[in-house]
Amino acid sequence: MASTPSSSTDRGGRPSELFDAAADPRFVFRTLLARLPFPTLRSIAATRGHESEAMRSSTLAAELTDMLDDPISSVAVRKELTDADRLTLGLFGLTESRSWPLAGLRHATTALGLGDDVVAGLVRRGLLVLETPLEAASADPTSILAESDGLVEVWPHPAMIHGGRLAPAADPPLATA
Repeated sequence: MASTPSSSTDRGGRPSELFDAAADPRFVFRTLLARLPFPTLRSIAATRGHESEAMRSSTLAAELTDMLDDPISSVAVRKELTDADRLTLGLFGLTESRSWPLAGLRHATTALGLGDDVVAGLVRRGLLVLETPLEAASADPTSILAESDGLVEVWPHPAMIHGGRLAPAADPPLATA
């Protein structure tokens, strides 16, 4: 039996069920995280202080995602964020977007004076994941960030986007008369 064409927009051959508007963002995040090379996931776990006996990428990705789902763990992660990190994550909440094109996020962070390194830092800590076409040569985030960012989408963990906004300054500027 022939399959019917998808009614969704062409997403470069990627499975449509992951990116359907009704798809759970945590599931999409965990699935994209599991596509990372296992040593990269181990590095993310070490950065967060997580020790795991997982031997598969999918298992470790699920553990790392569950850590961010846990309110206590996510508060600890948020405490380590810089203002640039918070502002970058806050862009997702401010625009109510589940994902951003990498090129657009880089443009926004550059316009805000934050630079490219903030996105790379959040990816290295597993707070943002990169969605690449399935035919991409590598799933390694370091090489993806260094290459062209044409078809790459950036997904945050949903628990990070609402707590990423900057707090108001403790001492507001005084009004001048």
